[in-house]
Amino acid sequence: MGINRKIRVLVVFLGIFFSQNISAQIFELPAQETWRLTLIGQTGGFREVVGASIDPAGNVYIVDRDANMVYRLDRNAFVQNSIGGYGWGNHEFDRPTDVWAENGIDVFVADYGNHRVQRYDRRLSYVATLQTRNTGFEIEQFGYPVSIAMNRQGDLYVIDEENLRIVSFGGVDRHRKTFGGMDAGRFRISSPRKIEIYADDLVAVRDSNRLLFFDQFGSPYREFSSRILSRYKDFTIVDDYIFLLRDNTIDIYRGELRHPIERINLLPYISDDKNIKRIAASNNRLVLMSDDNVWVFLLLR
Repeated sequence: MGINRKIRVLVVFLGIFFSQNISAQIFELPAQETWRLTLIGQTGGFREVVGASIDPAGNVYIVDRDANMVYRLDRNAFVQNSIGGYGWGNHEFDRPTDVWAENGIDVFVADYGNHRVQRYDRRLSYVATLQTRNTGFEIEQFGYPVSIAMNRQGDLYVIDEENLRIVSFGGVDRHRKTFGGMDAGRFRISSPRKIEIYADDLVAVRDSNRLLFFDQFGSPYREFSSRILSRYKDFTIVDDYIFLLRDNTIDIYRGELRHPIERINLLPYISDDKNIKRIAASNNRLVLMSDDNVWVFLLLR
């Protein structure tokens, strides 16, 4: 074999060898992080924070259940104003459990003990009350609203803890659909905790250790039932990503609840004795909550 042919064979062999090994190394590389947090600010002095929502301007609305208060924080996490105190007036509450403010126009508060959903403008001025417990139409009634969410079409979804179902309203106060109740088969809710809107306006409900999905009209769509969910304290949704909160980490899933595609360590931001219990995210912000403190982050991908 001539020297030139030997060289050509060697070059081809080395090319194949290195291409195979480089390819193997590429596929063995860990997935790159796609989400990152930047701490904006922290606010404390609350008694029992149970919910938060962020508007497009970066304002954060906080519900303190034990104090019967709703607070508006500015984009730097400073308290701007608040409403509340125990009672049944238009600016009073009885154990409020959730807040939704993602469209930048409305602020809805689930006023649990008063059996109603209160509607305010973005400065927390009263607008209207949604209360159906004592109406003559059983299908539209809700008793104890534990969590609320609104989709892009303006449909409001209310988890009714009294009747264990979800009641939806179009145009805020016009009954649209009731679902997830006794006639929902395996999609019947039994211990609902929280409702959020997933990609394509799917409705996601945390029900004990299940995550149930319905389409926007209330038809069953998908169920994630796994012991994995028992490890997590709370969840929130950003587009089609599911953020699940553990003690000191946030695990991010997409598509299936098998293996997280990413894990965010919270210890660089929050000490491990703070007992973070809840999470909320929207409009490029993420909020973490203990009973008495709130941390606001810029959320980037």
